[in-house]
Amino acid sequence: MGIIERYYASQADIANSIPPSGTTCWICLGGEHIHSESGEMTLMRGCACRGTAGYAHLSCLLEAAAKEVEINDENGDPEDLVFSTDELWMTCKLCNQQRTGCLQMMLALNRWETAKGLAPTFAEHKNARQQLISAYVDDNENEKAIELIEPALKCDKETIKEAINTSSDVPVYMIENVISESTNLGMCLGKIGRFDEAMAHYKEALELADQVPNPGKDLQLARATTMNNIAQVHIMSNHDPFTAIPILEEVQQIRQDLTGKDSFEYLISVFATACAYAAGDRSDDAYQLINDNLPRARRLFGQDHPQTMRFESLHKSLTSKFGNRRIHALLKGLSNKPELNGTKVVVIRYRADKEKYEVINSASNKFLAKPDNLLFDEGTRVLIQGLVSASQHNGKYGVVHKFNSGTGRYIVSLKETGSSLLVKPTNCIAFS
Repeated sequence: MGIIERYYASQADIANSIPPSGTTCWICLGGEHIHSESGEMTLMRGCACRGTAGYAHLSCLLEAAAKEVEINDENGDPEDLVFSTDELWMTCKLCNQQRTGCLQMMLALNRWETAKGLAPTFAEHKNARQQLISAYVDDNENEKAIELIEPALKCDKETIKEAINTSSDVPVYMIENVISESTNLGMCLGKIGRFDEAMAHYKEALELADQVPNPGKDLQLARATTMNNIAQVHIMSNHDPFTAIPILEEVQQIRQDLTGKDSFEYLISVFATACAYAAGDRSDDAYQLINDNLPRARRLFGQDHPQTMRFESLHKSLTSKFGNRRIHALLKGLSNKPELNGTKVVVIRYRADKEKYEVINSASNKFLAKPDNLLFDEGTRVLIQGLVSASQHNGKYGVVHKFNSGTGRYIVSLKETGSSLLVKPTNCIAFS
């Protein structure tokens, strides 16, 4: 199957392969799917655009990127061609999402064809190679990725060795390159089952990273990626999610601290941690983590992005197991309808706008109930919120142990530490 046919096959399930009627290339504005000069009849997109937006001829995209290279080349050495060139080759200018799928692969292959003749030290050579490596990895062409990584890694290691032998300071960016390449090589080796070799490259990358005093953000993120991949080896080779989970939790926290929750790095960590939770008999934690972050993934990646689809698939799987759990409670303390006190209800959802729960009783009557008027069953999962004197516990998850009628508070066992808290009904929100 040719690469154009693979593009259409990959898009078939998301109704993105056939452009809507009247669609034109956003670059040349050519209609009827035909490029005016090349005669090319394929309009393509691999991004988060909707409707008729974002479609373009491959030749137009290549032309636009090549022109930008020429413009930059006129203004300086090709070694300096870094940022703008990356944007044109890798990112849709309309929705600002990185290209995915076969369009990503075609752009990467064409970019490498023009850049591989540059000296290996030139930034454009390195960026083009890295883009093609990423495309190969996303397409599970790991052997091809390895063929690109190994000579580059060898070259960079020799450069560092030469700098050390001449008593020169080794630039941090050079160390970052070796760490990144070692991590990428380890990842590809791991995907084809060569786990011992993968782990050796990861350990080498970590040792190198730990030698840098006061590492910057980029180096810290590179180190976190290496840690993430070490965790994946534990899962894939040893079927050991329990060793992997604390590593992945640490990586997730590092990425959250450095990039915030509204970032690709953080969301990729969330997905990896959730998968480990699910494999380690912590599917309830996996469900909560994915459920909390699925809207963010849809917004940041785009609805049709492969990473969003992975979120959706895991969420669907976990929802079938945990998302339909019913929350049972007894009504109490109702003064306007005392006859309902002591009867059972099922909680539908918590209405944050009303600060009440929507419930349904055995007669199928729906109504709103205050937290103080519900007595949840033992084992109900809750989210702690609104604490003042113990605010450090806000946002933590726990399980109801029992209700202390003397204090009017639940005894909640925190999942994170196992310790217990006395919490008012208004400070713990029940969830399924």
